[in-house]
Amino acid sequence: MKKLYTILLPVAVVFAFSACTFDKVEVPEEQNHPHVVACGDTTHLPTTKIIRVSDYTFSPDTVTISNGDTVRFVWISGVHTTTSTSVPNGATTWDKPMDATNCIYEHKFTVNGTYNFQCTPHSVVMFGAIIVQ
Repeated sequence: MKKLYTILLPVAVVFAFSACTFDKVEVPEEQNHPHVVACGDTTHLPTTKIIRVSDYTFSPDTVTISNGDTVRFVWISGVHTTTSTSVPNGATTWDKPMDATNCIYEHKFTVNGTYNFQCTPHSVVMFGAIIVQ
C-alpha cells in the first residue's frame, strides 16, 4: 500500500497545480494547420488569427486574412463584446460577449471585404477591422 501512495502522491500534486487559470493566458499569434495533408491545390490552407480582448483594446486591432480563414477572439480581461458594425454584402454579422464565462469566440470569413467591429460598451476606444482578401 505504501508503494501505491509513493506513486499516486506525486501524480496528484502535479495534477492539482496544473489547473487552468485565466490570470496569464498564453495565446499564439497565429495557428496554421500543420496536421492537414492536402492533395491537389495547396496554395492556401486555412489559418486562424488571434485577436486578444483586454484593457479596452483589441490586439491587434486590424488583421488581414485570406478567404476561408478564421479569427479567434480570446478574452484576457474585463467585460467586453465583439460586435460587427459593418460587413460586406452577403456576409454574416456577429455580436458576442467576451468575459470570464465567454472567453473564446471564433468566426470563419467566407466573403471578401472589410469587416469593422467594436466592443459595444467601449466603442469610442475599442474597435478594429478584419480585411478578407
